[in-house]
Amino acid sequence: GAARHYAAKVLTKLDKTLELEGPKLMKGARASVVAREKIDIKTDLSMRDLDAEAAIRKSQLNFVRDSSGVRIDNASVAARDIVARGLEQGVARKVMGVDLRRHFASTIPRPESYWHVVASAYVGRARSTSQIYAYEDAEIESYEVVAVIDEVTTDQCRYMNGKVFSVRHARSLLEKLNELENPEDVRYANPWIRKGKDPSGGMRL
Repeated sequence: GAARHYAAKVLTKLDKTLELEGPKLMKGARASVVAREKIDIKTDLSMRDLDAEAAIRKSQLNFVRDSSGVRIDNASVAARDIVARGLEQGVARKVMGVDLRRHFASTIPRPESYWHVVASAYVGRARSTSQIYAYEDAEIESYEVVAVIDEVTTDQCRYMNGKVFSVRHARSLLEKLNELENPEDVRYANPWIRKGKDPSGGMRL
C-alpha cells in the first residue's frame, strides 16, 4: 500500500516534468538528427500533420464493428472523422477514445479501453503513412525498427526490434492497401500481429 502511494506521487511529478521538458528535449533531439544526418527537411513540433489527418479520413484500413462483430460503414466514417478531428486539435489518444465512446454509447456499447485501441490504431496507421512520405521527401532509403527493451516489452515489439525495411517497398505496400475498397479485404492484406506456437512449441508471430 505504501509503495503504491509513493509510486503514484513519483509518477505524478514525472508526468509534470515530462510535460514541461518533453518538447524541449524532442526539439533538440530532432535538430541534432537533422544536422548529423544532413536531412533536408524542416521540423516543426507545432505543425499539423495534414497527411495523417487526410489518411485517417479516407483510408479503408480503419473501421469499427458493432457488438455482434458486424462492420458498420456509417460508424466507421464517423469514427475516422472523430479521430482526425482530435489529431487536428492536438488532443491525446485517450481523449479521442473518450470522444469515440461518448459518440457511440447508444449504438456500440463497448468499454472505453476498446475505443482507446481504436483511436491508437487509427492514429498509428495514419502517422505511419505520413512518416513514410516524409522519409521519401528526405531521400531516406531504409529505416530500422528500434524497440525499448525492458520487462514490459511485448513479444511483438521484441520480434520487430532491429528489423530493417525499404522505404520504397513500404510506400508501394501502402499504396496497394489504400487501393482496397472493401475493408474486409484489409483483414487479409494487412492483418493484426498475432502470437502463436510453431510445431516445436516455440513462439511465432
